[in-house]
Amino acid sequence: MRSHRDHSYELLVGLAHAPRQSALFNDLLDLVQVLPFDLNAAREAARIDAQLRGQGAPIGLPDTLIAGVCVAHGIPLLTRNTVHYERVEGLAVIHADQLPR
Repeated sequence: MRSHRDHSYELLVGLAHAPRQSALFNDLLDLVQVLPFDLNAAREAARIDAQLRGQGAPIGLPDTLIAGVCVAHGIPLLTRNTVHYERVEGLAVIHADQLPR
């Protein structure tokens, strides 16, 4: 499982107000690889934004950045929000319900 830095920050802010859950989250961070939003991810995100805006169907900045990171690193995106992401060229999308239980 991988995450991106902004997502980690969002969770850490919330956990700053919930000390008991903070320890669990720190354990989770030890299990994931945090992918950088680097120049390649920025290029992909810009391409994705231009593509979707050109179609008149942008998906919003957070989802565009997430898609850019995944495409830049050549990894699929695991999500329940397939409606937005399935329109992104070059992004493999796995719906969370497809995982074995």
